[in-house]
Amino acid sequence: MGQSKMAEAEPETAEYELIRAKHGTFTFGTIADRIRWFGYGALAMSLVVPLLWFLPEPVTAAYLPNPLRETVLIAAPLMITTVAVFVAAGIGLAWIGRWRRRIAPVSADDAWQIVGIEDICSGLGIISGGLSLVVSLVLASVGYLGIETYELLLNNGVHPYGPLAVREPSVLTTGIIAVVAGGGLLLLSWDTSRRGTT
Repeated sequence: MGQSKMAEAEPETAEYELIRAKHGTFTFGTIADRIRWFGYGALAMSLVVPLLWFLPEPVTAAYLPNPLRETVLIAAPLMITTVAVFVAAGIGLAWIGRWRRRIAPVSADDAWQIVGIEDICSGLGIISGGLSLVVSLVLASVGYLGIETYELLLNNGVHPYGPLAVREPSVLTTGIIAVVAGGGLLLLSWDTSRRGTT
């Protein structure tokens, strides 16, 4: 499949396609595909809202007594950072795609630079964003294990639903930010695909 893509590549980008196929670590799929994946990742962060909304009543009554629009979790900074990582990675990839189109034909030196930065942006979203997303959703889901399990975590110093001493966005605000960011990345993916960026 990689060979056929290189065979179909335009002469202006053949060097880039060759280096990306041979040396890119996170360059599978098109740039538009990866931006779309990051959009889905940001949207997935909004699942924190329904996860907390439907927690078992004993856990909610004991540890989340306030409405979600007022509740700030200790994991809030991680959630916001995760969305920011997906957005930064998506914007970085879109910028790389436009830069590559502007400098055609792509020389070998330019191709190495493009693939290197593309790998960094993709790895940031896939590894850092993906892991942070999983950790955030796991923390939000802990209450479903029951109040006994939650209190066991508390006794070991882990308080996923604990309040923060500093001002951070509430759970509901975090969910709205995630939806807006995810929708923006999906639009960016569509625009990148429309412009023909691979």
